[in-house]
Amino acid sequence: MKNSIYLFLLLAISSCKMNEEKIIANNSPEKHVKVELIGKKVMMGDPWKCELKVKAYDFKEGSLIFEVYADDLNDTNIKFDWADENNCTITIIQNDDEKRVFQLIANQNQVQVAEV
Repeated sequence: MKNSIYLFLLLAISSCKMNEEKIIANNSPEKHVKVELIGKKVMMGDPWKCELKVKAYDFKEGSLIFEVYADDLNDTNIKFDWADENNCTITIIQNDDEKRVFQLIANQNQVQVAEV
């Protein structure tokens, strides 16, 4: 009986492991700017460990690292709104409907991305 309880607990704990990775990519209208959101989740209930990567023009790729509390990362809760070739608002909607909003400005002279 004792062994079956340990086996049940072991199965329950191991079934919570996910090791899931999601990549959502988006490009500016003229394709000079590439944005990738890479999310990794190890256990159910944990937040997504996200890296927002930006590669623009001839600049070296840059990134931001943050956490997102969402059941999934997909086109439903991640929006890329390109105002023009150089300006994008990235919105991530979390489980509690709280929005994480990032502003990207990228042109031949500068690349900036920050949470607003």
